[in-house]
Amino acid sequence: MIRSDINIQSLLKSVSLKTEVKRRSDGEFLKIEILDSPDKRIEPNKAYIMLTSPELNDCTFQMQVGDQVIGRLNVDFAKEVPYIEDVTNIKEPRRDRFKYVGQALEELTAHLYYKKFSNSKVNLKTTSGSRGFHYEMGFRADGDQTTSMTLDYKKAPSRPESPRRIFHLLNPSMRSASSENQSG
Repeated sequence: MIRSDINIQSLLKSVSLKTEVKRRSDGEFLKIEILDSPDKRIEPNKAYIMLTSPELNDCTFQMQVGDQVIGRLNVDFAKEVPYIEDVTNIKEPRRDRFKYVGQALEELTAHLYYKKFSNSKVNLKTTSGSRGFHYEMGFRADGDQTTSMTLDYKKAPSRPESPRRIFHLLNPSMRSASSENQSG
């Protein structure tokens, strides 16, 4: 089913992320402000995720600190289960590098889709180099597929060697709703 009833800008107003990005050079953590438009005023030394293209089948977010772009996310929200097309942590050697960029972008995706549909699943295709990161976030391989992964962010970690970091980043109401849904 193709979705056409989503207004991404209105959903962004109610999202607050737990993830903060960490500047590697000095260890400083920066809280992330979410903007519904790239036209908003940007301050140096503040972290932002901004909506740069609100098209449902190719929704694009850009993450930056001041004017430095540090990450990008492309999501297809038009599908019944959202599909992460690309998560990029931009590492420019001449500028500061940051940690937790991908985590913040995936947390944003989980919040947006849950707020609109109370759906707990997100799909993506991965490369071998990023499979470990997505596994730590909570994505699991789809059967025998090695590149197709699904995240059910309502599932709590079952044991320490099976992390689901995204579960701990979601707000308590989402976690309690997930517990009720799993038991019922």
